Amino acid sequence: MSLGEQLALYETFHRDPRNRRIHYATLPFILGSGFALAATFVPAAGPVVCALAALAFLVFDPLGTALLAAWVVPLMLAASDLARHFDAVFVVVGGLGVQLAGWFLSVGIGHERYEAALELGSRRVSSNVYLERQMFRLQNVGRRAGAFAAAVQFLIAPFHMTMRALFHLGYRPALRDEVARLVAENLHHLSREEPLLAPRG
Repeated sequence: MSLGEQLALYETFHRDPRNRRIHYATLPFILGSGFALAATFVPAAGPVVCALAALAFLVFDPLGTALLAAWVVPLMLAASDLARHFDAVFVVVGGLGVQLAGWFLSVGIGHERYEAALELGSRRVSSNVYLERQMFRLQNVGRRAGAFAAAVQFLIAPFHMTMRALFHLGYRPALRDEVARLVAENLHHLSREEPLLAPRG
């Protein structure tokens, strides 16, 4: 999948500005608490995930990857430091609490309450079909996806947030326009209950 397709698939289900703001506010807490939990049980997990994500996104956009690392890596280091200095029970309970609150706000409020309803044939449904149909790992999108492409979509939220900030600054206008076009196409396919991504011939 191209970078435009990856960004557009995520953006198709994250169009409402209120939903985006909720995601932007909760994502650092979800990531940070995840890093703290990982550091408690598998200290090497955070650096490994960051390194693999950086390598994956570097293929698509070096500047976007550099800016992503500029805020995610300090977050990971701070979370790992917190996990080292606090009792494991406190980190686990606090981390799970932050995860539950973050996901509830993002999914239960952001998507269910604010995200524009999607037309799926004769039905109007929440944009949570992105999770319900496992599109977040490129299932049920109409095209067989390899492990690399599926991993990129699974990890794309912070990268998408970073790229949108760059788009607002005028970065890569052709890619920005391509994403907008693909989002419109995705919405059209959803309204007709067609696969989002046509199989490659």
